[in-house]
Amino acid sequence: FYSKVFLSLAGPAVRRPRPSRSNSSSSSSSSSNAPSWCRPLGGVAGLVSLIATSPYSVPKWLPETITALALYANSTQPDNIRREVEKCLQEFFRTHQEGWDFSHRAAFTDDQLDALDTYKGRPTYFA
Repeated sequence: FYSKVFLSLAGPAVRRPRPSRSNSSSSSSSSSNAPSWCRPLGGVAGLVSLIATSPYSVPKWLPETITALALYANSTQPDNIRREVEKCLQEFFRTHQEGWDFSHRAAFTDDQLDALDTYKGRPTYFA
């Protein structure tokens, strides 16, 4: 349920056009409405928080949610959103690495795995 709320708050996974500066000074906006740039950031932050609630398990809602979040990491999103999404996805793979092949991978469809494959990150070899 909550993932759908945050996805609707974030809106489509494409960058929204910035309002022109000449129109912003002449038009008055109500103080109760959040700025348009705040909505996708708030929705993505909510999705990141939901994913962080299950660091070592994969509930039934998680594959769809994390795949939807991965769409926000595309190159048309602002840098702050892309960095948050990439950091979340890399942290997800780090915390699920131990049981990935045995139990977690089975919760995802092939299409979802293909969408997430880009964000697995590279292993680091520090001694």
